[in-house]
Amino acid sequence: MVDGYTFTRTGETAESSDTGRFTDGITRIEIQNRFGDIKIETASGEPGWIWDGKVWADTRELADELIDELVMDVQTDGNTQSWEVILPDPSSDLNGIESNLTVMIPSEFKVRMTNANSRFSDTNP
Repeated sequence: MVDGYTFTRTGETAESSDTGRFTDGITRIEIQNRFGDIKIETASGEPGWIWDGKVWADTRELADELIDELVMDVQTDGNTQSWEVILPDPSSDLNGIESNLTVMIPSEFKVRMTNANSRFSDTNP
């Protein structure tokens, strides 16, 4: 059990995906992710991000409901853009969560992140 969540990753699944670009003037990013991976790459084209979410539940109907509650909240404040994964309630009949974020950034960006119960990879040279 982690923070009230217990996962078996069994049953039916539902998935969601989102993409975006950085607002002009962004030089700093902050990431709070859980139960998945963060991958940071040096942008070869236009900087941006890709988020993939997945949930497991006993039924397809419940998985479809829970995927709507799994959200990557993106906020911009001045020169900082932040991402925070919002999770379904741990008391729901949730059997698993996966939240994977790939961020393609210029090498001069500053990054601060929390990636609980997850992995991080950096492909910056």
